[in-house]
Amino acid sequence: MIFNSIRLMACRLMIALALGTVAMASHSVTFPQAAHAAVVSSVQVQGSQRLDNQSILNYITIEPGRSFSTIDIDDSLKALFATGLFADVQIFQSGRTLIVRVEENPTIANVIIRGNKKIKTEPLRSSLQSEDIGILSDNVLESDRQRIEEQYRRIGREDVSVNVRTVELANNRVNVVFEIAEGGRTRVKQILFVGNNAFGDRRLRSVINTKQSSLLSFISRNDVYDPDRLAADEEILARFYFDRGYADFEVISAIADLDQAENEYTITITVNEGERYDFGDVQIDSTIEGLDPEQLQRELKSRTGRLYSAKRVEETIEGINNRVASKGFAFAQITPRGERNFDTRTIDVVYIIDEGPRAYIERINIVGNERTRDYVIRREFDIAEGDAYNQVLIDAARRRLDALGFFESVRITTSQGSAPDRVVLNVNVKDKNTGSFTIGAGYSNNDGVVGNVSLSERNFLGRGQFIKVAASLGGKTSNYEFAFTEPYFLGRRLAAGFTAYNRTEDFTTSRPYNSQAVGGSVSLGVPLTQRLTASLIYSLESDRITYQRDNVGNVLGNGAAFVQEGTTVTSALGYELVYDGLDDQKNPRDGILVRFGQTFAGIGGNVRYLQTTAQLVGYKSVMDDSDIVLFGNLRGGHTTGVGQRVRYQDNFAINSRIIRGFEPGAVGPFSQAINLHVGSTEYIAVSGEVQFPVPGLSEALGVRGALFADAAWIGSASPILEQAVNGSFNANLTGQNAIRSSVGLSVIWDSPIGPLRGDFAHAINKVATDRTQFFNFGISTQF
Repeated sequence: MIFNSIRLMACRLMIALALGTVAMASHSVTFPQAAHAAVVSSVQVQGSQRLDNQSILNYITIEPGRSFSTIDIDDSLKALFATGLFADVQIFQSGRTLIVRVEENPTIANVIIRGNKKIKTEPLRSSLQSEDIGILSDNVLESDRQRIEEQYRRIGREDVSVNVRTVELANNRVNVVFEIAEGGRTRVKQILFVGNNAFGDRRLRSVINTKQSSLLSFISRNDVYDPDRLAADEEILARFYFDRGYADFEVISAIADLDQAENEYTITITVNEGERYDFGDVQIDSTIEGLDPEQLQRELKSRTGRLYSAKRVEETIEGINNRVASKGFAFAQITPRGERNFDTRTIDVVYIIDEGPRAYIERINIVGNERTRDYVIRREFDIAEGDAYNQVLIDAARRRLDALGFFESVRITTSQGSAPDRVVLNVNVKDKNTGSFTIGAGYSNNDGVVGNVSLSERNFLGRGQFIKVAASLGGKTSNYEFAFTEPYFLGRRLAAGFTAYNRTEDFTTSRPYNSQAVGGSVSLGVPLTQRLTASLIYSLESDRITYQRDNVGNVLGNGAAFVQEGTTVTSALGYELVYDGLDDQKNPRDGILVRFGQTFAGIGGNVRYLQTTAQLVGYKSVMDDSDIVLFGNLRGGHTTGVGQRVRYQDNFAINSRIIRGFEPGAVGPFSQAINLHVGSTEYIAVSGEVQFPVPGLSEALGVRGALFADAAWIGSASPILEQAVNGSFNANLTGQNAIRSSVGLSVIWDSPIGPLRGDFAHAINKVATDRTQFFNFGISTQF
């Protein structure tokens, strides 16, 4: 119990008093002094209930027939109290017998947790050392109390109070009760920066994971002060500056002040930005015989005259390392050496290649992953136990782990192994939520009220797999979809996935037929370089078209004029190349993204066409201190029939992703004969916008504004419409090969359920048959 140490001291005092008065004692019970050893003929245990006597005697250093002193008694007392099994222990001599009298700690019958609402009981119990049918220990109870408080602090309950009490039962048993007063949420009220000139507070707050409290913080929970998260934010800030030319940047301090009256934190981060540098002279120098530096020049990503970037240096080091390793130099060590030129504000970089020390990875320890499985983390390492130690590959693994989006923080440290040439890697991660649930509703002229629900998980069962289930229901449509992706197919860095869907579209004035499509696709993604990925996609769809008829069998609408009744099967094989040079996938502000793909339908089935699409997206931060970003998007597509004309269903549907300000599906080629927009086989579209923070709104709300201008050239419709299915129909097409344009204002919201945006647009160039739309609401990502 908590008085163990006091009782131990009391026992020692009693022994000393007994030794001091033994000469005056009239009975025969004596204790030997250190200078005068004594011998007993037996050792007797008294008071034990659960433990057998021999188990207790195993902790005693005194044996019958052997001399002992007060030092032996003291050591025996310490050993018995250290077990945590006893509330009290007394050792004394009676004649020729040594008596060990014990009082056992109670047994815990049940551990009970009360008052917890914000954290479920099971996670709390799993963190406790006290357990049912365990031994009561005051030290353990105090440790458990602190563990519960720490869990609450990590969810923003700084003023939590935990009281521990015991309820005595029969047979020396107790119930342990943890009574929790959860208190109110402790929020981060304000995050301040001191010493920042190049980037404003708003921009820096958008970089870090800790956020200021807002109206929606109860959903995202990112306004909770966490020392580990703040430490990770310091590293994020450093990387942010290093990648933008500030090679001397450092975080001076990060202080969190708690206002206990308001139960709110104010975090002040003091930084020293330093000067901004460009790359100066960049060279490669090798001390390894037989390794020609000239053969490695193509691996240089850090070019002279470019803005200095630590990311470019890392990419160069990784590229050189891979080339050198492929030539058989497993222990080569690439070290960048930079020399600053303060007059020109440039950094000359020399990549020095040396023969490194021969060290091996003895073990990789992974801790902190309560949800993500070990192998999901291990597979991001290109080295394993027994391989040559390589810091470049370790750094690359850390970046890949960060990019997964599964963890709040990732830290990799090293420690000495069992031998001088052995190294232990310690990987410390902290899981974060990776699932999302979205529910919404909208209105369409064709389908009336449309509701949709979507459930997705990026780290399914901690296996690193992506899974999505979605459904959309309207008055005239229904769409069900399932998607799954395994990012490490066959144990390699190959992303294999499949989708399956069932889509039903009923007769409307703008869709004069019924359609039921069932299909799916399988895909395989292969990383060619760090930024370039190739994907191979096969899709299969069965689409059944039926006409809408009246009671006497007459076909309603004009669908029969250009869509054949019956079932068609589309079997298509395609590929896509994606170059991703964006600085951030979620909120990009610099870099480009390029897509190019082609799909050939005709691998079986009865539909044949070749479709080509291309896109170039660019972001450029023009006013870092004000967080103003330019965005550009150039895209286009072309479909041509192969041995047959392009079907109406295979035209490009012109929607708000191509040009805003027009009603989706109501712009482009128009058939006067059937009063219907029929899509186009080709288009080219360009968009430009300037994105900016909304004055007066906290960036913690995740709301930004944008001014945009769109223009699109929409080509001709499918030739099949010029001559109907039955060979006698004249579609009478208008609105082909014309330019449309619009301007407007957007509100972009990085909401807790995903990125959303609303566009207010005004159409400038249009044709008479186009239908405009002033407001459109949808996802914010335009690529």
